[in-house]
Parts: sequence; structure tokens; C-alpha cells
Amino acid sequence: MLISKPKVKVNEGKISATMETEESANKNNTLVALQLGWLLVEAFGRLARYERSTKKPVMPKGEKTRPFAYSVNESLSLDELVWSANQLHTLYQSVEFVERPPLPFLREKELIKKLEGGGIDLDALQGQLDAWSKNIWGLLNAQYGSAAQSFFFGGSLANTYWYTTIVWSDENALKEFLKPYRLDYLATQFESISDDLPIYLADTVANSLRRWSTIDLQSVDRDKLKERLESQQNVWRDLLLEKRRPESYLRSKDYKSIRVYSLGIQILFSLFLFLIIFLAGRKVGSLFPSGDTNDVATFFAALSGLIVVIGSLLSQFSSWIKAIGKAVTEWRKRQLIFSATFRNWDF
Repeated sequence: MLISKPKVKVNEGKISATMETEESANKNNTLVALQLGWLLVEAFGRLARYERSTKKPVMPKGEKTRPFAYSVNESLSLDELVWSANQLHTLYQSVEFVERPPLPFLREKELIKKLEGGGIDLDALQGQLDAWSKNIWGLLNAQYGSAAQSFFFGGSLANTYWYTTIVWSDENALKEFLKPYRLDYLATQFESISDDLPIYLADTVANSLRRWSTIDLQSVDRDKLKERLESQQNVWRDLLLEKRRPESYLRSKDYKSIRVYSLGIQILFSLFLFLIIFLAGRKVGSLFPSGDTNDVATFFAALSGLIVVIGSLLSQFSSWIKAIGKAVTEWRKRQLIFSATFRNWDF
């Protein structure tokens, strides 16, 4: 028995460690697949925007008055295009595949050289990327399961902005990609993988999608709508690519609001608990014995029961207050994150 017990513990530890490793790997694959789906659409969208631009931006040389792009969270369209392409390749290489079909999108040097030359045939490239993405979806589905769906969700979310801006003048196409059913469905799908993504990420995206699903295309100002959709896309992008965490959108006043809200609820709960004790005490007091033996027995039975109940309540009081405070803090924090990450189209 002394020999067998350590063996069981070791095996249990190995099984537990293996399960934790697998769970961690599944979460990582889900996030990477989501990012891969987003970047595929974004990279092509940026390429299409760059190629269709009548005045392509020129990289300034020797511009001493210009701050570093990363320090102001801004960059030129070509910078963003190159970054998206490089990140797409990096993420693709990070996923372990049994086979790895070559990614049709060019890397930085080849991409810039092609752009400076005769340009890129967007139709031909899109056809190649379509075939590649179907192949990748199949490989993800075979090896990682839910990661394939995440790949689809990432691309669908990116299309909500990148495709709609291309077909902005096409009323039917615009309605198709901004229709309530599509956005609500996509929100539901994000919620279904929330446990496999960083905290708040999926729920935050889902919340903004549901609020965008209430859009009225007939009455809204299209120019303002386009601006707001771009702003919302920037939030989605920063969240999915982990450039920002959902909590980073909160300000000091938000955290103050969370504390005040939580404290207020805890005080109300405490008052409610004391009210119950007070009313129970009054009820017992009304049974004060008049001298009759039965009255005395009833009174002391009720009093002893009340003392037991009060003792139990007081012993649990601290843990209840902490639990309620934690739950309220979490709920309030989520609501403020949802509000801070939603770019209202109706303003």
C-alpha cells in the first residue's frame, strides 16, 4: 500500500497536468484561429483599398516633425497593410498542421515590390485565398475542432467592416451584411466560444454586435454610419489581436463607479438582513408569556430558535457580503466595459 499510493498520486498529477495542457492548447488554438480569420480578411481589405486608391500614400523620408507611428497608435495605410500581411504569415506559422498549404498572400518585401511594379490582380488573389481558406478550415476542423469555427467567426466579423465598405453604395449588399439576423447570429457564436478566449473578449464583441443589429439603415446618416463602423472595427481589431484588453477601455471614474455601486449594494443587503432580524425579534417579542405555562414554553422555544437563526446569519454575514460585493463588482465592470467598447451608430 505504501508503494501504490505515490504511484496513484503521480498518475493523477500527470493526468491533471495533461488535461490542463490540452485545455490551454485548445484555448490558444481558438484565439489564434480567430485572429487568423480576421487578419485574412483585413489584409486583403487593406490591399484592395490600397490598390484602388487614386492617390496612393507615399512614405515620407526625413520627416523630423512626424512622431513614431506606434507612439500615437497611427500609421500609414501601407504600414498597416504590411503589418497585417506579416502578422498573417506569423500566425499561420504558429499553428501546427499535419500539412501546411502555402499562403498565397505575399510577404513584406515581395508585396512592396509587387505594388511598386505592375500591382496585384485582386480577383485572382481572392480566388487563391478562397481556396486556401477552405483548405485551412478543413485542416483546423480535423485537428482542433472548434478552432475551425473560430476561424470562420473571425473572418465574418472582419467582413462586417471590410466588405461593407467595398459595397457601401450597393443597398442590397449593405443590408445583407448589416442585417439584424446576421449580426445577432454572429454575437451568439462568439458567446459560444467565450470560455476559450481571454476574459470579457467574446462577450464584449457579442454585446457590440447585438447593439449594432438594431441599426435602421433607412433613417441613419450614411456618412456618419461609415465613420462609426470604422471606429467600431478598430475596437474589434484591437481586442481580437490583443493590442488592448477590454479592461483598458475603463477609466478611473469607471473604477470609482464600480466601487461605489458595489458598496451601495452591500449596504442595502446588510440593511435588509438586519430588517429580517428586527421583524423576527418583534414577532418573538409578541409571544412574551402572560404567565400561562403554554405561553412560556412557546416563548422560550421561539426565542431559542431566533437565537440560533441570528447566530447562523451573523456567522455567514461576512462571507455573504464579500460574495455579493464580488458578484456586483464583476457585473458592474462588465456593463461598463460593454458601454466603453460600443461605438454607437445612433447619435
